[in-house]
Amino acid sequence: MFNICLSLYSIHFAVATRKTYLLDETLNWSQGPTLPLERWEHCAVQIDDCKVAVIGGFIGVGEEGSVQVPPDQFIHILDTEDFNWEVGPA
Repeated sequence: MFNICLSLYSIHFAVATRKTYLLDETLNWSQGPTLPLERWEHCAVQIDDCKVAVIGGFIGVGEEGSVQVPPDQFIHILDTEDFNWEVGPA
């Protein structure tokens, strides 16, 4: 079981966004750091105590004109202690 610093959420369906939201240990929501790319229908996965990987989904402006992202491409990792993004392994 992980000791979660903060949980990261990006909640949008069929609309590309760079917005994220944080849920802290007291269950309070706040706006999170901006995603490096606009995405929709992606997944956020906790990798350790304070890092979250954002993978897959689509990049683009919605159903028309969007490109599906393979899960092993465009991986971005957020450190929830300093809110810096890094590019994950391909």
